Amino acid sequence: MKARYFFLFLMMVTLVTGCKKENEDTAEEKVTSTINIHFENEVDGAPISSSGLIYTNPSQEAYSIDLLKYYISYISLVNDQGASVDVYEHKLIDALNTANNSISVKD
Repeated sequence: MKARYFFLFLMMVTLVTGCKKENEDTAEEKVTSTINIHFENEVDGAPISSSGLIYTNPSQEAYSIDLLKYYISYISLVNDQGASVDVYEHKLIDALNTANNSISVKD
C-alpha cells in the first residue's frame, strides 16, 4: 500500500514539474534598429557657403553666412500607423561644418 502511494506521489511530482509554459519557449525577440538623421543647410537649393556675399534676399540685398549654429532637440518619429517614438536628445548643428551634422537614434 505504501508503495502505491509513493508511486502515485512520484507520478504527480513528475507531471507538475515536467510541464512548461509554451510562451517561455517562443518568447519574441525585441527588434532593434538605428536611424541616422543628417541635416543639410541650403539657400535656394544649394548648400550654404561662407565665401563672400553670394546670396540675395527678396529685397535684392546681398548677404553672406559667416556663422549658423542651432540646436535640434526633442525629435518625434511617427510610423504609418501613427505610433511615435520620442527621442530626448539635443545636438548642436554647425551648418558650415557638415562633418558633424548627424544624429544617430538607436532603439
